[in-house]
Amino acid sequence: MRKYAVYCLAGIIVLMMTTAAHSVLTGQCSSCHTMHNRQNNSEMVNLTYGTETTEAKDYLLRGTCLGCHAQNTANRIEALGGNDVPQVYHKDPGGDLAGGNFAYIDGSWGSGASDKKGHNIKDFGSFDNPSQPPGRRHDIAGINTTVNNTGFTCAGTHGCHGVRGNQGNGLSAIEGAHHNNVDGQLSTADTVANSYRFLYYVIGLENTTGGSKWQNVNASNHNEYFGADEPMDFVSTGCVTCHDAGNNNNRPNNKTMSGFCATCHGYFHLLDSGGYALDPDGDGVGDDKFSPFKRHPTDVVLPNRGEYTSVVSYDVDTPVARTSPPASIDAGVSLDSDAVMCLSCHGAHATDFYKMLRWDIKGSLATAISGCGNCHTSKN
Repeated sequence: MRKYAVYCLAGIIVLMMTTAAHSVLTGQCSSCHTMHNRQNNSEMVNLTYGTETTEAKDYLLRGTCLGCHAQNTANRIEALGGNDVPQVYHKDPGGDLAGGNFAYIDGSWGSGASDKKGHNIKDFGSFDNPSQPPGRRHDIAGINTTVNNTGFTCAGTHGCHGVRGNQGNGLSAIEGAHHNNVDGQLSTADTVANSYRFLYYVIGLENTTGGSKWQNVNASNHNEYFGADEPMDFVSTGCVTCHDAGNNNNRPNNKTMSGFCATCHGYFHLLDSGGYALDPDGDGVGDDKFSPFKRHPTDVVLPNRGEYTSVVSYDVDTPVARTSPPASIDAGVSLDSDAVMCLSCHGAHATDFYKMLRWDIKGSLATAISGCGNCHTSKN
């Protein structure tokens, strides 16, 4: 009887471990790691993008972030080490993943090179980055002073993914996240691993639909994003402390996608606070969440009136954010509830269009208004 009980308990433990591990990396450790960095008298760098190997070796890895996610092949998803690995730099004629494709920036894919097509991180070369992000907030704790072509990278203080505080840049900022990765609904977001796409403190729902993971396919098959019905302002606790580097606290306190973007592009996404020492001119989107606005607002709900009443179906070309933590994929749009966000108009990594927009505003009249018309239907 004791043996039977032990066997049952062991079986339950194995089942629990199997269930909990379903979303993390699988396969052999050696698919990603190397103990001595040598195999058959050759360096284990076959997963590394270009010659960028030093950082990977520091963590006994065979590749850095781009070493795994920028294979530069004709596939937007590559099979590496027994895992499907999403690609952010590729030449897949079938299209891009939801985050976009850095290859548009250097012109290796798309209609031609342009620094204006995306987040031009230094890892792909020396780009003409400005000395500060467009629409950036006033400097707080020195966070944004070197976000340019000498410092802007995938992860860390001068990047987007991982801990954006005093843990440095690159792999140190996401250490352990792949081993503890949570996918599907992410409604807590208090670690890198359980935050949406490793964007620390961001809530969302990652698309895990079979064959469509990491993709926005159609109204019933896409990621879900979290938003708010009012932007943060410059004086709120949620925005001042989000730049507290000493406490690993460079994060959006409202946990929204637009709030995350505001940690660098604050003027584009925050309410005015005229007279505040860090914002003496009130350089936000406006005084409140109501029209008129000085800049196109985000984290503002689509109203159930006028031209917006025609917005009923979710469109992956202009996605909206849910103001309650999304638990499942919704094919519709709920007016007076769902919000406009940064990603309603822009790609995350890069697109083939000016200012990393989702449509061509510099093309014909039809293409210029094609995206705007999805919400502003009377202009279409």
